[in-house]
Amino acid sequence: MPERTKGADCNSVGLISSWVQIPFSAQEEVMCSKELFDALPLQTRLNGVYEEASVLAIERSLAHHRGDPNRAFMFALEKVCTSITSGWFRRFAWEHFYDVANMDKPFYYAFLAGLDNGTVIKL
Repeated sequence: MPERTKGADCNSVGLISSWVQIPFSAQEEVMCSKELFDALPLQTRLNGVYEEASVLAIERSLAHHRGDPNRAFMFALEKVCTSITSGWFRRFAWEHFYDVANMDKPFYYAFLAGLDNGTVIKL
């Protein structure tokens, strides 16, 4: 049985402007195959960590309080690297913390644009 861990939504990994669809698992939405993940290019794996932190920053902070997006992202990335993921995905995120922290962060502006153009619907 392939090793699986709790991590980002491994059915889609990518950056805001160009989502990459990757079929990690046909039956599990939040479980990833380590073998399939490791076979991806490094940048795609880093994008998975970036995506997890971006979604967490929006869901837990920015959608409600409209605070500093960089601060919200860094707090969310810390959570990804310490508590809301597990196993090898958490270790990968932790080992690449600075790589992800130094990536461009268009997620918040894409979120705001989505609110403006109706892609994101406020509930």
